[in-house]
Amino acid sequence: MDRRTEHTGQENSEGIMEGVMHKSPYEIQKEEETKAYNKKKQNEMSDSVEESVQYWQENDDISPRMSENKYTLKQVLGLGESFDVDMREMVLGGKHVGLLLLTGFAKDEILLEVLKRLTYLTPDQVSEHALKSYFESYIPHIQVEKVDKMSAVINKVLTGMSAMFVEGDRSVLVMDTRSYPVRSPEEPSLERVVRGSRDGFTETLLTNVTLVRRRIRDPGLKFEIMQVGRRTQTDVCVAYIDDIVDKVQVDSVREKIQRVDIDGIPAADKQLEEAIINKGWNPFPLVRYSERPDVTASHLLEGRVVIFVDTSPV
Repeated sequence: MDRRTEHTGQENSEGIMEGVMHKSPYEIQKEEETKAYNKKKQNEMSDSVEESVQYWQENDDISPRMSENKYTLKQVLGLGESFDVDMREMVLGGKHVGLLLLTGFAKDEILLEVLKRLTYLTPDQVSEHALKSYFESYIPHIQVEKVDKMSAVINKVLTGMSAMFVEGDRSVLVMDTRSYPVRSPEEPSLERVVRGSRDGFTETLLTNVTLVRRRIRDPGLKFEIMQVGRRTQTDVCVAYIDDIVDKVQVDSVREKIQRVDIDGIPAADKQLEEAIINKGWNPFPLVRYSERPDVTASHLLEGRVVIFVDTSPV
């Protein structure tokens, strides 16, 4: 080996050793923690929100400490990394509060009314259990519920709801403040009629359910909601009239949907059909598609089972 090369190698190793010696114990500890964190993040192999939450905090409970909840939300939901995931922190009634939401889904008018009411609270008006006081007395909104599991909170926020964390409480208030981008119901291009209604289904599940409910004002009309897809958590609704339908068929459809174990159904109804309909050749169609609420209502009155899939107009 050349002496210059040997001398240069000795200088580099001495420089590295000198750099390590000049680092404080705090800096060394922070570097080790950063390495351990990056390794843990790379090793995560979670298939669902529940698994991811338990991976990062070893349970599915909500912590009474805001900092611990924010850490979990950062790892699982991307708080601070995704631009549309936001947590508005403030002090309401003397309590540290964090409002978690997706900015693209949040409806400003509802949130402003809620915050306007809570902003004027004083510490004297709020009991020791602040979240209970907010829920029972001070939030002027109808669709509010308590949730005590972190994975359930994250799943609801991903559907567009808003979650209110309160320092010191092990529950979260979830408010339905969502507003999806929707188009108005229009007549389907493939099912046009000369006489009759001109409305049709859209890509929003709630709108489609309402169009059918408007035509069948029967208390026996049931809409069962469930989620399909470990990652997409797509809303799927099974509709039927309770005293007309064959209950065995309803149970069979429900069980087949619940057994679907895939990452998601981005192709919506077509992908779900392939997952639940028995394979094999059949000369007759096993399902029928329709974009018209009046046709769907007619099938329900005949005792059929109807399946709605969110993001699909059929």
